[in-house]
This record gives sequence, C-alpha cells and structure tokens, in this order.
Amino acid sequence: MTSLRSALKSATALAAFSLSFPLASWAEEPLPVVATFSILGDMVERIDGEHIALTTLVGPDGDAHVYQPTPKVARSVAEADVLFLNGLEFEGWLERLAEAASFGGAMVVATKGVVPIAFDDHDDHDDTMSMMSMMTTMTTRGMIMAHLIRMRGRASRML
Repeated sequence: MTSLRSALKSATALAAFSLSFPLASWAEEPLPVVATFSILGDMVERIDGEHIALTTLVGPDGDAHVYQPTPKVARSVAEADVLFLNGLEFEGWLERLAEAASFGGAMVVATKGVVPIAFDDHDDHDDTMSMMSMMTTMTTRGMIMAHLIRMRGRASRML
C-alpha cells in the first residue's frame, strides 16, 4: 500500500513537473514579419500564418505610392525579423523607413525574378508594374516560402 501511494505521488510529481515546462512547439514565439501591402501580406499569411506575427503596412484601401509611415509602423519594422516588399520601386518610402527604424532583419524582394511591364503613359512619371499573373504569383510565393523556410526551417503549408 505504501509503495503504491509512493508510486502515485511520484507519478503525479513527474506529471506536474513535465507540464510546467512547455514543449518546444508550445514555447516557440511567432516570427515577427512585416509585409508592405495587403496582397503581399495575404500571401505571407496564407503560407505561414500560424507561425508568424504579421504586420501589413498598407491595407487594402491604401495606396502604397503615397503611403506615409507612422512611428508605430517604424516600431513594427524595427522589431521584425523579415520584411517582405514588392520591389520594382513600388515602395519608394521603404528605404527611408528601414533606415529610420534601424531595421536589421532580412529584406525580401518578393518580385525578384519577375519580368515587369513598363507603362510610359502617365502624366507625372514612368511606372513599372508587375501584373499578378499565375506565373508572377508563383514566383512571388516561391520567394516568400524560401525565406520563411530559411528563417524557420520550414513553411507551415502550401497555398
């Protein structure tokens, strides 16, 4: 009877002790990630949403060409491990923001390898655009996944 009681106490103590230390997957903090605009943010979230803490700078109703970052945004950028940007001169304000925020993480140009389409008919400036064709989307998705895998050793799921 005493040995049974002793065994139960030991088992209870062992269970309580082991539950007091979270498993590695429980303790893992979400990776702080910033995406510069909503479409890119949606793609990043679909690829690894449950393992990241995503901040999207320009929302679906915003215009990345005229966006003006706030101090709160600068803090998010400073704390991020990864910053996903479109590239193609889409975010003209981003270099200044990253410098002002002392961003030290990985800056990932999601359109790397995408062939842009030039538009010369604007009154005030030339513009280069990347249309979201299936090929562009797959290239962008590949860039996002490659960098998340590099940062975390895996991506949670495929699109």
